[in-house]
Amino acid sequence: MKTSLACLACMFASSMSLLGTPDRSITVEEDFLGSNGTGFAILRTETDNHSSYYRLQVTRYLDEYEKAPEQQPVASFLARRVKRTTLLDVDRLIDPDTGARSENVRTRNDSTQMADLLTRYPERARRWEGSRFAKLSSWKRDGRISSGEANFLSNYTSLPEEIFGKYQHQPEWKLEQAMEDMNSLYLRVTTGMDAVEADDEGSSQSRWICIIPAKTRQVHDHLDLQPTYLCAGSYPKAEDAVKQARELKAKAAEAKSHVPTLEVWSVQYGSSPLCFTLVIQESMQDIQPERFKQLQLLLGTSLSPISSTCFVERTLFKEYP
Repeated sequence: MKTSLACLACMFASSMSLLGTPDRSITVEEDFLGSNGTGFAILRTETDNHSSYYRLQVTRYLDEYEKAPEQQPVASFLARRVKRTTLLDVDRLIDPDTGARSENVRTRNDSTQMADLLTRYPERARRWEGSRFAKLSSWKRDGRISSGEANFLSNYTSLPEEIFGKYQHQPEWKLEQAMEDMNSLYLRVTTGMDAVEADDEGSSQSRWICIIPAKTRQVHDHLDLQPTYLCAGSYPKAEDAVKQARELKAKAAEAKSHVPTLEVWSVQYGSSPLCFTLVIQESMQDIQPERFKQLQLLLGTSLSPISSTCFVERTLFKEYP
């Protein structure tokens, strides 16, 4: 039996030598470890064949991210890595003559304890249901990911360099999964995985990216938009719209009447400057003619329907200053 295994090993080694030198292939896979209100941690595994059939370097990192970096580029909506710790770096070797396998530990970090990491990052993200995930739109050719009508990732902001590193050409990528913790959205984006699954040579990456909390809120706002709203006025500045919303609330309170929730949205039509629109949150389809008249009398202003397709960003405000 031992003789047979030795023969098989020699045959394997010989067949490898006949195949020539393989292309360099680097595979990156990431697993979400946990998060807290301000950051999160990723376990990253990089596998590099160094253009060899006889060596495979496997390096495992702990990557720690800050959700709302102080030094955040204006156009970027992604959390930034602030620390990388090498946990384990191993060479997996095959003897070209005998086919015997061995490992060479290059780096091993025994000071990083899993219990400490789980205490620092105790939260698990919740995976989005299929119906919610289906509301996200992605265009691989243009490198865009959108919620409703709003793009929040694109080749012009983050994809693909910020996610996958420097590329000589636009990579073919997929949006595969979404999950969320208490304030941030995480997206699993992959490139080159089809080739790996088909046992073709080539590099691949599977990455978790985090949308910063402020932008995550905007993603939700757009996913939950109704097609049409009732508009109670448009203003050149957000503070003007907010002031009007507060005055309407105060007026209703004096009259002991209920006013539906009011929202302020920035709106842009083509290349026109932004304006800020005050809208009623209630679905327009649910407002009957009698209710429509009551709202106009209560608010003391005319109401008109407005499409949400040009809504850009919702302004948060307290109803009473």
